[in-house]
This record gives sequence, C-alpha cells and structure tokens, in this order.
Amino acid sequence: MAIDTMLYMADVPAGTYAAGDEITLTLKSGPAVVRDGLGQPILKDICTGALFNNRNTSKVAVKFYVQNQNWNDPIINGNSALDNINSFSEDARGLQVGNDCPLMVNSAFTVKAVFEQPVTTTNDNSLFATIDIEYPNVGAVINPAGEVGTPASLEYVFENYTAPLVGASGSATWVAISEDSFKAGYRYLMQKVSAYSEGAGIYAGFLAISGGASMGGLRRIIPITTYSGAISKKMKYATVEVKGPVTYEAMVFLDSTATVTADLVFIADYVKRM
Repeated sequence: MAIDTMLYMADVPAGTYAAGDEITLTLKSGPAVVRDGLGQPILKDICTGALFNNRNTSKVAVKFYVQNQNWNDPIINGNSALDNINSFSEDARGLQVGNDCPLMVNSAFTVKAVFEQPVTTTNDNSLFATIDIEYPNVGAVINPAGEVGTPASLEYVFENYTAPLVGASGSATWVAISEDSFKAGYRYLMQKVSAYSEGAGIYAGFLAISGGASMGGLRRIIPITTYSGAISKKMKYATVEVKGPVTYEAMVFLDSTATVTADLVFIADYVKRM
C-alpha cells in the first residue's frame, strides 16, 4: 500500500488573462502512466495549487480539471495556495480524496487550469498538481498517527540550497541528499513533515522521498511550505522505513527575483517501533 506520486506543473507568465483561458500542466516528475506489476493501483489523493511570486500582489484565481483517460467525468479542484495557513487542511479547496478508485495500469492523466476571472499579473507564477497512487504490493501503513510506539523526529538539511524562482518551474531541478539515519532494529512510520528556511523568500515547493529498502522503487512527492504560520503536512499513509540509505530531494521555490542561498531544513515526525 505504498504511495507513488505524479507531479504536474505549469508556469503562468506575467500578463493579462481572460476568464476561461486554459493552461495545460505537464508532467514534471513521476511516471507518465500508472505503474504495472505492483498490484491493483488505487487513487488516494489529488492536490492542486499555486506557487505565487510576490505572494500578496500577483495571485491568480484558477480551477483545475484532472482526468484519467478512462473516466467520463473530471475532478474539478480549487486552488490551494502554499502560502496559506490552511494549505494542508482536509477542507482545503485544492485537496480531494481519491475514494480508493481503482485505476487501470498504463493509463494516463491530463491536468489543466482554467481562469475563473480576468486578471493582470505583474509577476510570473506557477501551478501544480500532485496525484498520489497506492500500490498494494509494496507494504505501508494507513493512518500512522494511530500507531502505538515511541515518538521520534529526524532533520534533513539541504545546506547552501539555492532556490529556483517561482514562475520558472520548467527549468527547476531537484537537489538530492542521501541519509542513513534510521536506527537498526526499528521500524519508522512518518506521521508529519514540516519545512524551514534560513533564507527569506524560500517558501514553497516539494519534498521527494525514494530509494528506501522497503519502498519498492516508488517515489513519493510531498507539497510543502516554509511559511511560518502554516500547518504541518500530515501523512495519511506511510511506508515502513528501516535501517538503510534513503534519498531525499528538494525543489522549493523562491517568491522573488533575488537569488537566495540558505540552509533548507525538513523535520519529519515518526512513530518508532521495534
């Protein structure tokens, strides 16, 4: 029941847009089609939202249409801006559960954004959508927060991280570190994750996790924000992590045109069991 993620993104250049204008999001990371060979794929979550440049002055109002090639009707989501205190709330407009919908292997998704109202922006912005798919042949635990065990937190630090600019997601790349921080003899289940930046302006993006011995080759991508008032991203399901190296990748954006290099820190809360 481990999670694999498709990440779609598009940039919205500064300019004037009319109500009804459409922007197609393209696959940034993850498989182009639903994976085969790992059991019946199940849709778990869809998250849609925006990364805003100059957050308070250049926002765009869009709704997202997400559709699998085998569906008759799309999912229509709102916009969860990652600079909002409630970005990861269960009631956020950009979050929709997958209803444990079975997906056909090798099927593809399309994602587009439609402007809800006319707008003129003076800064470039970016849009994103994440699609979480569960694969039952790779073991995981539902609701890790409900597990009995010892609480533990681990820090993952990207030193001297140079953030890509909001509005330039097409050229943005992942920065990777490898960590072997789990204690031998224990099982770790991630419950929550938060992000912090020592540099002003580095504010939102994604954390990718892969390469663990129990992850079955899957790669989970988690939307995240360093916004000081935001709630942590809660994990509804978690892979059972054990001793061994894990790859953590960051792609967290800067909301201004200035270059900032700073330490980027992720703090993950786990429940630890023998």
